[in-house]
Amino acid sequence: MMRDRRQLRLLILEQLDDLASQEGDFSLVPGATHKGAFRIHTPQDNAIRDIVVLRHPNGDVQAYFQSSGRSGGGYAGSWVPFEGWSTSSRVPKGLTFSDPDPEHAWKEEDITYGDHALMAKTYWNQPGGGSKSPTGSDHEKASFWIEGWVDELGGLSLPETTISDNIGQLSRINRWLWRVGAIDRSAPVLNVSTSRGRRLQFGLDEVS
Repeated sequence: MMRDRRQLRLLILEQLDDLASQEGDFSLVPGATHKGAFRIHTPQDNAIRDIVVLRHPNGDVQAYFQSSGRSGGGYAGSWVPFEGWSTSSRVPKGLTFSDPDPEHAWKEEDITYGDHALMAKTYWNQPGGGSKSPTGSDHEKASFWIEGWVDELGGLSLPETTISDNIGQLSRINRWLWRVGAIDRSAPVLNVSTSRGRRLQFGLDEVS
């Protein structure tokens, strides 16, 4: 018998509940200004994103955002793991946030590397799924848990913070994510390119 998406999600959540009863459950990781979920608006791409930070049953902590699907991949609405915010461009060795960014110079004459931020998706451009979590992974289980939690709440109603200062505001968020263990600095999206440098993480890096 064919199951619709909602029935399938409920079935997966039941399986997750069984697992949680053996290993503990997922739980929100609160910060000083939120209870584990917050909403940000980034004018640079005119996007509004909900962020949920979870502690996994095994103790790992990870941040997730709800994908709009605008970047493709067919997973609009899914909760995708990410490693905070970095510069969109790779920064050549010896340069920093305040240096001119030739990759985005067509948008604005004096644009710097720090002016254009990237959500550093954990599975950015990885084979088999773009930025979506691999099937059966803890990250996929967490995504289903968040979907169920949001459904139980009847949707998220969160205050919105507009990011007008990447270096100041994203640095504070990144430092908090780092303190709670939600950032993996070895994620492929942050890997160094010998020819192009590396993406700098706001609040965690100073010079490439």
